Parts: sequence; structure tokens; C-alpha cells
Amino acid sequence: MKKYFKGVLRIVLFLLAGILIAGVLIPFVYKEKIIQKIKDATNQNLSATVDFKDADISVFASFPSLRITIDSLSVTGQDTFDGIVLYAAPQTELDINLSSLFGKNKTPEINRLFAFKPEINIVILDSSHVNYLIQKVNETETKPNTYQLSLKSYGIEQGKLTYQDNTINLFSSLENVDHEGKGDFPS
Repeated sequence: MKKYFKGVLRIVLFLLAGILIAGVLIPFVYKEKIIQKIKDATNQNLSATVDFKDADISVFASFPSLRITIDSLSVTGQDTFDGIVLYAAPQTELDINLSSLFGKNKTPEINRLFAFKPEINIVILDSSHVNYLIQKVNETETKPNTYQLSLKSYGIEQGKLTYQDNTINLFSSLENVDHEGKGDFPS
């Protein structure tokens, strides 16, 4: 009976060691492919240009969540808002619930979104032209997009927020904004 438990214990330890090693190696081995797929997917689905210099993926920084740290993330408008920065930050962190990424009809859950020194610009030209509505619309589809995303908490440190609303002739700019918020913010 002791030999049986020792054998089971060995197998469990080898499995845990394998999972630990995979958790460390997978982000390094597939990093460039993952980064390029993220850039391609976001730029195909948005009416904006999304770019960033580098990204780090860690299973251990916020376990059991997956932490993605993105360096120099920027979202820049196209067409009417060409060249206007919607979002830019030297560092953005996302903690994503790992289990929400697997399976059909699962809503990805972002447990935490944190932006360090972000520049956020909201521009409203008229009722149909706003720079934050950047999801591409498929004119041929008759049913609405059903994509969902869940956000549990967010934070901004030393942010710059600019709001320009031409419909009411309003311009406001805030600097060195520190803010945190919690709750469930479904899309």
C-alpha cells in the first residue's frame, strides 16, 4: 500500500512540476506569435490602429489570473479621427480570469485593468461621430454583435484625461488623475 501512495505522489509531483515549467516556458517560447496575433486581431476588428512595443505574459504574477503587461500601448483613430490618440500609456496591465478564456460562449473576465500615466482623449464631433466607438460594424449582418467582456476593477495612476464635445462646445482637461473603481462593468 505504501508503494502505491509513493507512486501516486511521484506522478502528482511530476505533473505539478510539468505544469509549473510549462507556465514559465510557454509565454517565452510563443511570445512573438502571441503578440502578433493580438495586434492582428485587434486591428482587424477595430476602426483604429492599435500598437504596442512589447508585452509580458505571466501566470504567476496574479495567480490564478493571467497577467498581461503591455508596454507603450496606443490606440489611434482612423478616418475622421485620423491621428487623434484615443489612448496611450507607457504601461497597461490586465489580469484576466484564466478559466473565462476557455470554452464556448464564455465571457472573458478582466479582473483588473490598470494604466500607468495614460493619456485618454474623448472627442465628440456630432451625434454620429465619436472617437471611442471603434468597433468595426459589419453592414451586411442583420443581427447585432453579441461579443461581451466583463471588467471587475480598473485603476489609473497619473493619468491625463481630455474631453472635447463639439455638440455643446465643451472642452475639459485633467492632469495627474489617480482613480480606482470596482464593480462589474459588462460591455
